[in-house]
Amino acid sequence: MSTSRANALAELRRTLSSQGALVDPAPPGGVPTGFASLDATAGWPAPGLAELCGLPGSGRLGLLMPLLVRSTRAGRWVAIIDVLGRLHPPGLAGVAWSRLLVVRPGAERAVWAAEQLAASGAAPVVALLDPMPVGRAGYRLLRAAEQGSSTVVVVGERSEQSLPASLRLQALGQSPGTLHVRVVRAPGRHLPGRELELPAPVPWSPQSSSSVCSINACRASPRC
Repeated sequence: MSTSRANALAELRRTLSSQGALVDPAPPGGVPTGFASLDATAGWPAPGLAELCGLPGSGRLGLLMPLLVRSTRAGRWVAIIDVLGRLHPPGLAGVAWSRLLVVRPGAERAVWAAEQLAASGAAPVVALLDPMPVGRAGYRLLRAAEQGSSTVVVVGERSEQSLPASLRLQALGQSPGTLHVRVVRAPGRHLPGRELELPAPVPWSPQSSSSVCSINACRASPRC
């Protein structure tokens, strides 16, 4: 890692720490997904690596929403690596935007950015949206999650079988009020192809987008 990158990461960690971002590590054994029928099968690994695949519009981000809402409203930072620049933060209903960090480093540096945030302990939840194939870097992501006691979720259109994810979910689509999901892998269980119907998250009241923290604006904004 170059000196400039190391200094930038250290500065980010100090800034988030001063705002109460660094909290005790998540308890071992996983954290609730927010869906009772899914929690009976598995929770999000904490620490650990999960994969969530599905086409845009399939409800894949809906599966993440309870985790994002609960984490940010508890005062914990959530970092979203928005590789394609398509994320619309006001669409994340219920998320406390003052604890949402959106990072747009470009495709080439997306996995590196996720590694640094996960390993730092600054963000207990790191979501990597639509990266290029991760390949062997998946093991670095797993080690970073373990080092920082973080939950890292790789979200993509297709599953990457080489990714060392302990939990694999496939979003199959959505109908009014319902998310359809297939559990491909769960820790310690053999559940290939099990399909569940989950209630869609209930929307919360919207907030002002002025509280969203973007990595591109961190140097100019006192919020960051």
